[in-house]
Amino acid sequence: MAFNGSGTFVRVHNWVTDRDAAVKILATRHDAEDDGFATGLSATICRNGESTTTASIPFAAGITVTGAAITLTSGQIAFPATQAASSGANTLDDYEEGSTTPTVTSSVGTFTTVSTNLYYTKIGNLVRFNAIVEITDSGTAAGTLTLPLPFTPGTAATALAMTSTGLTGGGISSAANYVINKYDGTTIIVNGTFLYVTGTFRV
Repeated sequence: MAFNGSGTFVRVHNWVTDRDAAVKILATRHDAEDDGFATGLSATICRNGESTTTASIPFAAGITVTGAAITLTSGQIAFPATQAASSGANTLDDYEEGSTTPTVTSSVGTFTTVSTNLYYTKIGNLVRFNAIVEITDSGTAAGTLTLPLPFTPGTAATALAMTSTGLTGGGISSAANYVINKYDGTTIIVNGTFLYVTGTFRV
């Protein structure tokens, strides 16, 4: 015998039972028992990697790789909260989905009432974001609008913004901000404006 198909190892003989039944100690009985152990051990996974699994393994509590770096559960790969950065070009070392409510500012004056919701997905060194800025009362704000980003860009990039008056644009600075302005040089900051921003940048 060996494993019974449900993960339970089943012995061939019981030496106490043999003793009580006055069964003699025989080489054939020992060989049968030892062969069962060998069969069972051959079905296990060696931690040094010399064995290969022959079927999907149902890890009920997930798999932890290299300490607590990555956790695998049913249909999911969980990356750590703090990125374990890799220099490997073919290594995915981070994934994150999230949202923020950043405080936008203007190059001139200050807003009275403005709200922002930003959603992002980070895959490796690329960040894709979408934001909605609602300017209810611009107050004394004017000029360009600065939208804080959830990560600090490693290289400059651009993004597009759509307002009630059409497309506009801007640039992502290394200071983790997206500075938005209109192409014609006029201010993007107008009462009642909904600003839809989408972009991608590298960290």
